[in-house]
Amino acid sequence: MEGKNTRLQDKDVQNVLQQAPFGAFQADMHGNFYFFNNEWERITGLPQQQSLGREWLSIIVPEDREAVLDIINEAIQRRLETFTFQYHISHPEKGIRYFRSDARAIYSQDGSEYYFIGFIQDITEQKELSSYLHSMISVIEDIIFELDGHLIFRQVWVKDESALFMPREQFIGKTVQEVFGDLAPLYSRPIQEAFRTGKETSIEYPHIDPAVDKWYRAKAVPVELKGELSGQRIALIIQEITDRVKYLQELTNIQEVLERNNQLLDFSQQLSDTGGWELNLETGETFWTKQVYAIYEVSEDFDKSDLDKYLAFFQPQDQLIIRERIRKGIEEQVNYVFEALINVPSGRNKWIRVFGVPIIKAEKVVALRGAVMNITREKEDAMRLLNAKNEAEQATKAKADFLSVMSHEIRTPLNGIIGITNLLKLKHTPAQKEIVNNLLFSADHLLRLINDILDLSKMENSKLELIQAEIDLPGLIRNIRNQFSSLAEVKGIRLVSLLDQEIPTRLIGDPTRLSQILNNLVSNAVKYTDRGTVTLSIQVVARKEQNVSLHFSVKDTGVGIPQELQQAIFEDFRQAQQDIQRAHSGTGLGLAITRRLIELHHSQIYLDSKPGKGSEFYFELSFEVLDTDAPSALPAISAEISAYEQKLGGLNILLVEDNHVNLMVTREQMEYFGIIPHCAVGGADALKLLKLNTYHAAFVDLHMPDMDGYQLSAILNERYPGTEIIIFTADIMSDVRIKLAKTGVHTILNKPFVPEEMLRILLKIKEEKMV
Repeated sequence: MEGKNTRLQDKDVQNVLQQAPFGAFQADMHGNFYFFNNEWERITGLPQQQSLGREWLSIIVPEDREAVLDIINEAIQRRLETFTFQYHISHPEKGIRYFRSDARAIYSQDGSEYYFIGFIQDITEQKELSSYLHSMISVIEDIIFELDGHLIFRQVWVKDESALFMPREQFIGKTVQEVFGDLAPLYSRPIQEAFRTGKETSIEYPHIDPAVDKWYRAKAVPVELKGELSGQRIALIIQEITDRVKYLQELTNIQEVLERNNQLLDFSQQLSDTGGWELNLETGETFWTKQVYAIYEVSEDFDKSDLDKYLAFFQPQDQLIIRERIRKGIEEQVNYVFEALINVPSGRNKWIRVFGVPIIKAEKVVALRGAVMNITREKEDAMRLLNAKNEAEQATKAKADFLSVMSHEIRTPLNGIIGITNLLKLKHTPAQKEIVNNLLFSADHLLRLINDILDLSKMENSKLELIQAEIDLPGLIRNIRNQFSSLAEVKGIRLVSLLDQEIPTRLIGDPTRLSQILNNLVSNAVKYTDRGTVTLSIQVVARKEQNVSLHFSVKDTGVGIPQELQQAIFEDFRQAQQDIQRAHSGTGLGLAITRRLIELHHSQIYLDSKPGKGSEFYFELSFEVLDTDAPSALPAISAEISAYEQKLGGLNILLVEDNHVNLMVTREQMEYFGIIPHCAVGGADALKLLKLNTYHAAFVDLHMPDMDGYQLSAILNERYPGTEIIIFTADIMSDVRIKLAKTGVHTILNKPFVPEEMLRILLKIKEEKMV
C-alpha cells in the first residue's frame, strides 16, 4: 500500500516525463510497467492502456522477448541501479523496428522500496548504419579498433576474428594498457600523438612472437577530437604488411647486391683495365663505364656520342677500319674486334682492344654493346717477349753455329788422328801394338768427350731425336768389347758380355744412341773398377710378335757409390766423390747424358750400389722386331775387318775433301779395301772429274771453300743422278741432317770415322750397284 502511495506522490515526476522528447516509462520493483508518456505511444504504436503491467512485451518480437525478460529479472534480483537492453518490436505501421531501453532505479529514503524510470529510443537508423558500416569494414583485411580519449576500446571491426589474439567482445570497455600489457606503449604512442597533433600517425613492428615471420603497421587516424574525452574517437588500424616489408627487404638486398656488383665491376675493370660501353642506335645515346673514361683519360662530361670526336683518338688509317667495323656490325649483324693505337691527353700512346656486339630486336640492330681493354702492357710484354725470343734464337743460333764450327774444327783433325791410328792398327809390328791401342783409346776418349758436349747442347735445345734403323746387336756388343778390352787387360780385370739366346736377330731402334748408352756405362765401370769383373748382360723380358723388351745390365766389382750420392751422379757435371774424380778423369757428363737418352726412349735407369761392393746400372728398352725375310739395310760384316782387305776393287769412288790429312787417311782406308778413289780438293775439281768419269758414289766433304757440300750435292742430284752421294763431314749437328734430307741426301759418314762404318756404306753401295 505504501508503494502505491509513493507512486501517487510521484505525479510531478510523471508530468516531467510527459514533456520528454523520447518515450518514457515507470515500472515497480517487480518489473510491472505502470506509466507511459505520450511519446511512448507514438514511437511504439501501442496505446498506453495496452502497455500496462507486462502487456507491453507483446510488441517485442518473440525471439528477443525472453532475453529482455532475463535482463529485467536480473536487474530486479541484483537491485541494479542502471541497466540497458536492446530489442526488436513489431510496429503496427512501420513494421520491425530496433529499440534501446535505459532504466535507473529510484529508491525510497530508507532504501526499502524503489521503482524504475526508463527511456526508450528508436535506434533502427543508427543500427542499420552501424550494421552497414560494420559490413563495409568487415570486408577490409585490416583490424580496426575504435578508441575514446581515455584510450578505451569502444568498438572492434575485423573480417576474421581469428586474427585477434582474444575474443572481440573482450576488447570493449578495456584500456590499451589492459589489453596489451607490456606492449601497450607500442600502440599508445601513435594514438596519443594522433590525439595531440590531430594528424595520422603510424608505426611498423614485427610480430610479438619472434618465431612468426610477420610484420604489421599500426596507424592511428583521428575521427572526433572535440568535446569530453569519452566522446572523442580515434581509429587504430592494424594492417599486416609482411609482403610489403619482405618486398622492401628484398629490394634493399637487391640494391645492396647491385651496388656491390657495381663496385666489384668497377674494381675488376680497374684491375683488368677494361671498360664497358653501349651505343643506342635509336636515341644516339652512348654509355661508358668509369674505366672507359680512365682509359681514354677524359672526364665524364666528354661528348662520347659524337663519333668524330671519339675517332679523333685514333690514327687516320685506323679511323677508316673502325668505321667499316661499325658498319658491318650494324648492317651484317656480326660481332667485331679490333686493336689500335690511341693518343690520349697525357701524350702517351696506348694500345686498346675493342669488342663490339650488335643487339638485335625484331631482326633489327638497335644498339651496339661491347668492351674496351687497355692492352698496352700486353703489347709491350709481347714486344719484349718477341725481342727476347729473337735474342734467344740469335743466341741459340750463335751457339749452334759455334758448336757446329767447333765440331767441324775439332773433329776434322781428330779424324786424321783416329784414321791414321786405325790404319796403323791394320799394319803394325808387335812392338807397336800397345802404342797403337793406347793412341786409339785416347782418341776415342776425346771423341766421346766432344760428342757428350754436343749431345748435351742438343738436349738442352730439345733437338736430340731418335732415329729408327736396323741394329746389329751382336756386332754392337763386339765393338764395345773390342774398344775397352785393351784397357781392361791393362788393369787386370775381366770384361764379360752375356747375350740371351732368345733375343731376335733383327731389331729396329737407334743403334747410335744404344751404343752411346752402353759405351758410357761400360766406360764408367771399367774406369772405376781396379780388380774383378765388368759384366754387360742383355736378357729378354717380354716378347710379342712385333715387339720385344730387353733388360740391359752393366755390373762391376768396383768402388761402389754411397746411397746419398746415387741421385747426384745423374746430374750434369757431377761425379760421386772428389777423391775418385781426382783419381779418374772425366767431365761428369756421361751418366747425365745416359739418363736423358734412356728417358728419350720412354724408360728409366736404375742403380744398385754399395761402397766397396761394386755397382749395377740397369734399364729396359723396347724394340720393334723385323721379319727375318725382310731385306736388310745392314750388310753382314765378319768378325775381323781384315777379311775385306782388297775385296771391293770394283767400286768407282769420287772422294771430295779439301783437308789434305783427311784426304790421305780416307784414301788409304779405301785403298785397304781395294778401292782406288779419284780425289778432288774442292767442288770445281770434282765437277771436272765427273765430266770425264762415271762413279758409283761420291764421298763429299760438307765444309769446303768456294763450293760447299750442299751446292755440290744439288748439282750431283741434278746432273748425275746415278751417283750416290755420301756426305763426309765432321759437323754432326741435327740441323745438318735436316738440311741434307731436304736435298735428297740421307747417307752420312761422320768424321772421325771408324773403318767398320765406312765398310758398311761401301758394302751397301756394292750391293745396290751390283758390282
